[in-house]
Amino acid sequence: MTHLLRLRVFLRPYLLQAALALLCVFGLTAASLVIPRLIQQVIDQGLISGEMRVALRAGGIIAAIGLLRALLSFARIYLSEWISYRVAYDLRNQLYDKIQRLSFGFHDYAQTGQLMSRCTEDVSSVQNFAGSGLLDAINTALLFVGIVVVLFSSNPQLAAIALLPVVPLAIITTRFGTYIGGLFLAVDNALGELSSRLQENLSGAQVVRAFAREKFEIERWRVANRKLYTARVTIVTAWARMLPTTQLLVMLSTALILWFGGGQVLAGKMTVGEVVAFNSYLLLLAAPVARLGWLVNMAGAASA
Repeated sequence: MTHLLRLRVFLRPYLLQAALALLCVFGLTAASLVIPRLIQQVIDQGLISGEMRVALRAGGIIAAIGLLRALLSFARIYLSEWISYRVAYDLRNQLYDKIQRLSFGFHDYAQTGQLMSRCTEDVSSVQNFAGSGLLDAINTALLFVGIVVVLFSSNPQLAAIALLPVVPLAIITTRFGTYIGGLFLAVDNALGELSSRLQENLSGAQVVRAFAREKFEIERWRVANRKLYTARVTIVTAWARMLPTTQLLVMLSTALILWFGGGQVLAGKMTVGEVVAFNSYLLLLAAPVARLGWLVNMAGAASA
């Protein structure tokens, strides 16, 4: 994953656009953190106390925040995609320029299909991470830190209990990130080999037919295609195991809040609104955690 730090060279010309996209991420995170607190006020000061003005005022604020989030989301998506395509454009140009300047000895041994794969599939993987993937990772980190701060400032004991499943989640995600990079490298190599088989066969089609080597070439293609299929299925299997595990841990946090928070409500130590807000903050992590496997997946592909 440390290879991804080299992306800063390609991001440097677009620092202004990156800063604006980052500001949008900060705005989206702040807006997300405000909503559960407003819901708490609606329940405790509006519904339970019978003050409908509080509920109406909070509803108006939530609607305004929703509009702001829509505008910030549009700006963030546009800027992230623009940056990713510019990085891919620059990277593809530099890669092609590098290939043109490599020695004759390199081209004697390099497979054309492998080079084609580097200029197409590999650049696309880096492009996906350079824009939306990187910003999503920052958004997830900011949201997590913000939620932890809010929860511990509200009720440290319940926050510590609710966030217990986060420890195994962090361990699982870290290990998965290390593991998935090697799997994507295997996919890249298999795809390059398959491209080489196709390029060699098409450019030498007349020679293949002249020596009646069709069956031999078909078998070589099937072997390379099977290798790519196996490599991709291995990634899908690993990701399919990772995603349900992360979702289970988030749901476990919700269960802990209901168990222990419900007991504090009955004991008069917390209000219903506080427990609902607590649970809302945890549910805010559900979508980022669901994307966590996808982000690690994307980072692994870009790293490879």
